[in-house]
Amino acid sequence: MRDLDLAALLVSRVCHDLAGPVGAVMNGLEVLADEDDEKSREQALKVILSAAEQATAKLQFARLAFGASSSRGDFVPAGDVHYALEKLFAGGKTQLEWRAPDIHLTKREAKVLAGLSALASECLRYGGTVIVSGESDGGVRLNVRAQGRDAKLPDEFRATLLGAASEFIDGRAVLPLMLGLFVRADGGELVLDAAQDSIAFAVSYPREKKAANAN
Repeated sequence: MRDLDLAALLVSRVCHDLAGPVGAVMNGLEVLADEDDEKSREQALKVILSAAEQATAKLQFARLAFGASSSRGDFVPAGDVHYALEKLFAGGKTQLEWRAPDIHLTKREAKVLAGLSALASECLRYGGTVIVSGESDGGVRLNVRAQGRDAKLPDEFRATLLGAASEFIDGRAVLPLMLGLFVRADGGELVLDAAQDSIAFAVSYPREKKAANAN
């Protein structure tokens, strides 16, 4: 895929994610401008606040998962990923269960952990729990599990994640596309395990890669 096509898909994904909350803010502002009833105005303010929080969370996630991290140095605390995901999942039907230790990740590893967690939530159409864990013993292993009724990873997402998709994909598939590129760029190994009501993602990076990054 050409760089310009990938950039267009990323923009499409971010715009899609922001369209809902930004539209809700605009609707709330229109109510404030036209409505004199105090209760209606209070409700509109609640809608605006909630939508603004959603937009901020989605922007923070996009910056972490797709953008250039602002963290100093080459590493990102796992806590930064946890914080961004908590905001992203807040108020939704899918819960975040964070079990990862307080380790430092390379910027690309942080993108992979954040992106896999978001992808796991997209596997849960009826809600459920995304369980995040990891370990670092010279190398790094990242584990994300989507647990919930009828958990399913679409076939096109699976193919794209594993690098076997065609070049004709839409903005919905840009997340698994980027995740696959990030993992392979650092020599990582991605394993998928699908069971009833569960989709598990495991990414492991070799010890020598981690050691090289630390120098």
